[in-house]
Amino acid sequence: MGVFAGWSLLGAVGLIGTPGRLHVESCWATHEPKASTECGGELRSPGGRLLDPDAAILANVKVGSTISVRDEPVMGLEKVGFESVVGWGTLVTVALLASVISIREAVPVHGLLGRLPQVVGGRWPVRCLGTIAVAGAVTYGVPVVHELVRSALATVFAK
Repeated sequence: MGVFAGWSLLGAVGLIGTPGRLHVESCWATHEPKASTECGGELRSPGGRLLDPDAAILANVKVGSTISVRDEPVMGLEKVGFESVVGWGTLVTVALLASVISIREAVPVHGLLGRLPQVVGGRWPVRCLGTIAVAGAVTYGVPVVHELVRSALATVFAK
């Protein structure tokens, strides 16, 4: 999970993949691999050159909008932006915390990591899991608030 999330985080911040802009022409419901929305349209390079006239992405976006994407070698088209960075960044953090908890509980460790239980108290796994829960809430909460504010501002300035 950590490698996948790290790879996706690199794409979300724009370090891997080919950049482009997808003009969304249509969206439809899909059930592969799970119930979600797939949207398609024209994929153009940042310079405006047509890269793919029938590009598709699994994302919930509005028809007629143009979104920034990256065409990644493994994942295909992925959205680029604030929501993606927050989501993948949180998954990387969760993977690292889960690794630290697993290693600390399974192997006697010396040094700073070995003193972790004394530093954060006797219930450090519970506190780490609490941190994971807060990180998950931020992952889903911050993008929702961001979208609500963006929609409200777009509505106000559209009048």
